[in-house]
Amino acid sequence: IYVSCHDNLNLWDKICQVMPLASTGQRLAAAKFAFSCLLSSQGIAFVQAGDEFARSKKGCANSYNNNSPDVNPINWRLKDENRDLFTFVANLIKIRRQHPAFRFCGPGPISTIIRRVETGDDKNVIAYTIDGTAVGDSWREIVVIHNAGAGHFVLPIAGTWKIAVADGKSSPSQPLSVAGDQIVAGPLSTVVAWR
Repeated sequence: IYVSCHDNLNLWDKICQVMPLASTGQRLAAAKFAFSCLLSSQGIAFVQAGDEFARSKKGCANSYNNNSPDVNPINWRLKDENRDLFTFVANLIKIRRQHPAFRFCGPGPISTIIRRVETGDDKNVIAYTIDGTAVGDSWREIVVIHNAGAGHFVLPIAGTWKIAVADGKSSPSQPLSVAGDQIVAGPLSTVVAWR
């Protein structure tokens, strides 16, 4: 699974194309959202070099073309300029590596560990739970909410949950916060919570 690869536009250039009036902050939020969807999904995740710090190929989709300018070198200064995005992605990768629930490869269909959560009429939200116990994960129960909408989404849910990903932040070791009875996903963001 991937959000961009060597063919066509890379992630940052695609975001700039589909969000031409957005601020840099809004575009960085979109990049974080794309990565949180990618790295919380099942399957083998592929990340194109430089996408994790907003690399641009100057809008060139087919850089193999002889008529194209040389846009393939990576501008490593972007790693410092977009350190927040880079750290967010690095932490998501750590979470994915530490928790087998995000890399299910057991016998039987994936539906044995993942259950869709009803989100009502909100067509901008995908939510599901992952049964961590089925794969021996230390996070026994996980909730993932992807909110592609412009407003907040509130998921009523019983119990106390530790938040690992929310509001463009990610933490592989200590919870960002603790939620009880409801989990709130901000606009264009992902929440990953566990108990």
